Amino acid sequence: MQSNQIRLTFSISRATLSLVLLSSLCCFLLLVRTIETRHLRGIYLLWNLFLAWMPLFFALIARRISIQKSKKGIYNQFFILINLGLWLLFFPNAPYIITDLIHLGEFNGQIVWFDTVSFLW
Repeated sequence: MQSNQIRLTFSISRATLSLVLLSSLCCFLLLVRTIETRHLRGIYLLWNLFLAWMPLFFALIARRISIQKSKKGIYNQFFILINLGLWLLFFPNAPYIITDLIHLGEFNGQIVWFDTVSFLW
């Protein structure tokens, strides 16, 4: 008797993997800074990082749906349009993370170089 196995495949591009690793490093640096200074300064960086990831997430979903060979039809195109609409909705937030650099000079005596590295990553 032959059993039916469901195989889930998950592939990630090198560029996306690099972004995941750099975002994880940024979160780690924010955690280290919070522990070291005992202050939650910079927590807004997590929200801006989340908003920067959303357009990529929706674009990758739309791409994944468009290259599926098993189901082509009106439903796939509908879901592609929904994801592209969500991509367009979140896209203006993606470069907003650069504006976090204005917060570098707020606290004198803090480790500015550490904040600069974590914001730029």
